[in-house]
Amino acid sequence: MSLAVGLHQPNPVPDGGTGTTWDFGTGILYRLSLEQAMPNQSSFGLTGTYARMPLSHRNDPACATSDCDAHGDIWQLLANFTLGGGQGFHQVIEFTAGVTHYRNFTDDDTGEALAPLDGDNDFTLGVGYGFGYGFSSRTQIVLVQDLVTTLHQRHGLSGGANSFVQQRTLRLGLRYGLGTRARF
Repeated sequence: MSLAVGLHQPNPVPDGGTGTTWDFGTGILYRLSLEQAMPNQSSFGLTGTYARMPLSHRNDPACATSDCDAHGDIWQLLANFTLGGGQGFHQVIEFTAGVTHYRNFTDDDTGEALAPLDGDNDFTLGVGYGFGYGFSSRTQIVLVQDLVTTLHQRHGLSGGANSFVQQRTLRLGLRYGLGTRARF
């Protein structure tokens, strides 16, 4: 099991379905992973993340001006494969794949809900690289830089618009081994 908190920075998301752009600021991301240890200091499992992010919601007719300050939720559910562990100083490499869900966008001034009202799901791939230090065969801390790419739908976008959106997170986490197996 691992718990982490990180500094999260997504790039702007052009959404052709609503005709808006979600220009995210920097926020705090929380992450929980449940993993199964494997041989050779590796593991696989499921990861969930959550971030309540500030954003500039552009081109939405619900806003009093063409842009409004807002906040929105970003959830992720990912399968992950991690390499690296053990006692002492070591490298950590992670691969993830899953879904990113955007929802609950609200105007900061009025509290009014903003598009997408039903949320939006994007396919997600990511890689993380960093370092860890194992205090014992069960406990370690990690510092990892994640680079995640989401594939946002192209519906309603111009031919030259980019639907690949990158998100970067620098996270500090604690991994702790549960159960009878005593290794990461």
